[in-house]
Amino acid sequence: MNYNLRFTKALASFIILVLFVGLAALPVQAGVVEGNKGKGGQPIDVQQFVKPGKITIIDFYSKYCPPCEKIGELLKSVAQKNPKVHVVKIDINRPGVEGIDFNSPLSKQYNLSFVPFLKIFDEQGKLKAEGQEAIGMAIEMNK
Repeated sequence: MNYNLRFTKALASFIILVLFVGLAALPVQAGVVEGNKGKGGQPIDVQQFVKPGKITIIDFYSKYCPPCEKIGELLKSVAQKNPKVHVVKIDINRPGVEGIDFNSPLSKQYNLSFVPFLKIFDEQGKLKAEGQEAIGMAIEMNK
């Protein structure tokens, strides 16, 4: 009986672990993910988010930037229309900083002087466009 109880508890723990890990992976598989949630403004290697076989759009944004919200909606639409597009949102603001945080370590790492700032990588993981050119490409992708 004791063996059965331990086995049942171990099995239940394993199932919960599998479900938790599986559910945690779901946002990564979705069309739009938050790349640095909880770590806004900190340096990050965006290359880690580039998905082979997909067009990856990196969206540097600030919640204090109205145009960033509009581009965010556009990118969501692009990802919904095209399953080969993967969008990663990267918050440039450090916690507690109000206004667009161009002094954050992340902003300095990528020399950001405006947001929204996009980087688009092709299916092979090569940088295809960035900045204003990438915004224009994203607008075209939404048509």
